[in-house]
Amino acid sequence: MTLVILTMTQKITFGNAIASQCAERNRVSLQVMQKKNSRRKDEPWVAYIKQHLRHPIETLFSQITQSFPKSIHAVTMDGFLLKVAAFIVVFTLESAFMH
Repeated sequence: MTLVILTMTQKITFGNAIASQCAERNRVSLQVMQKKNSRRKDEPWVAYIKQHLRHPIETLFSQITQSFPKSIHAVTMDGFLLKVAAFIVVFTLESAFMH
């Protein structure tokens, strides 16, 4: 089973239906980071794993979005996704060959 860490906003965006479909079809468990003042606290070891898996993901996402322009002009959704994919490919190539 794969563990995916999500923030509360991402969990709301995905919705419970998609989360349950992911769990059924792909054996993916979507886990939400609990807030500090939450009444339903995670076990300490689960909170530790979530926290340490989250930091590298946020760092990588921050590095990728730094290379994005301030705005992406696209007429269609396919054009937008193509441009985002191109930026991710460029970031991957730069990080592989420039550093």
